[in-house]
Amino acid sequence: MKAKQNAYTLLEVVLATAVMAIGLVVVFGMMNSARKKATDASELADVQLQCQTLLNEELAKQTPIKPMAPRPLTGIPNWYAGLFIYPTANGEMYAVHIAAQKLSPIDGTPQSAPFHLIRWVSKHRAEIPQESNIMTEEQEFTDPFL
Repeated sequence: MKAKQNAYTLLEVVLATAVMAIGLVVVFGMMNSARKKATDASELADVQLQCQTLLNEELAKQTPIKPMAPRPLTGIPNWYAGLFIYPTANGEMYAVHIAAQKLSPIDGTPQSAPFHLIRWVSKHRAEIPQESNIMTEEQEFTDPFL
């Protein structure tokens, strides 16, 4: 007759430990991914808030709105925002376009999808200079940083 087994064999312990280790690796990997996504979402929310604030400041001025070359955003590393103005199909309106994008500090290549904020203003509220940063309707949703 066989004796009754009251303990686990070494093989069972090793297999259980391996399964648990694999599970922990997967869980910690998911946690790291979730942390990165949460950080990115928080950063994008800050970018959106700063872009909206910039637009509100420009709209509140009594002087005509002027284009602004891309500049770093305050407190958000590697994010740049610029203000661009271009005419719309309606000759009485101009589009005020604020674009923000995260750029690599090493070579300036984009590291994220751009954020766009566009408002239309009457012709007398915006000033379009005779410079290269004038955008046409066809360029409306292209990258203004190029």
